Amino acid sequence: VKKKSKMPFVIGGILLALVLAFVGYQLLKTEKIEIPSVATLSLEDAMKQLQDLGFVIGEVTERNDENIELNHVIESNPRAGILREKGSEIDLVVSLGIESSEMIDYVSRQIEQVQAMLENREFVDIIVDKVYSHLPVGEIIEQSPLAGESIIPAETTIVFKVSQGRKLVK
Repeated sequence: VKKKSKMPFVIGGILLALVLAFVGYQLLKTEKIEIPSVATLSLEDAMKQLQDLGFVIGEVTERNDENIELNHVIESNPRAGILREKGSEIDLVVSLGIESSEMIDYVSRQIEQVQAMLENREFVDIIVDKVYSHLPVGEIIEQSPLAGESIIPAETTIVFKVSQGRKLVK
């Protein structure tokens, strides 16, 4: 009686184990995807792009930014270029636009003092329109924008009507 060799079964068993291990690894490993840059995209477009790649939108926070327009993405966290698994959460920071401020009431103040206060602010322009008035010379009579209006200095021209005193009649 010839004894059959068990070697083919051993080799077959090892090969089967390797194939099963490889298939199992492939099934268990998760695909990592590079996070795209969504900066400057509208929030809607950024969310769609990220979701189409298999990411989940996490926290959406807002902050002022003078370079990124309103409702557009400033940045993501994790940042663009990082590899993450499908299903990972991506947080977004969205622009509120340029920070606005409230126009101060300058009426009844002296134009020289106001101009000195405003010289380091980045207004588009400050126009002084001199008019005859019973008020003291240099006193601001009117202003535009009005006190309390919401303004963005870098987009605002201020116009002051300023007294040049009484008109002398000859």
